[in-house]
Amino acid sequence: MLTDETNDLRCLKVMKVAELLGISRAQVYKLMEAGQLAYVKIGKSRRIRLDAVRGLVQQNTIQSGPA
Repeated sequence: MLTDETNDLRCLKVMKVAELLGISRAQVYKLMEAGQLAYVKIGKSRRIRLDAVRGLVQQNTIQSGPA
């Protein structure tokens, strides 16, 4: 059974992150190279932890003010 803590440690492929965020793979690589999206390097592969994706979304969420 996965808890929230173990689920956050889950590593995703670049393509899956791109699908989740609705952006291109190239844009995911740009975010990683810019230091905006942390990743784990395993051999030649890059994997992104689910909590890093959540953090990116949270950091880039803009609250709209009163109209």
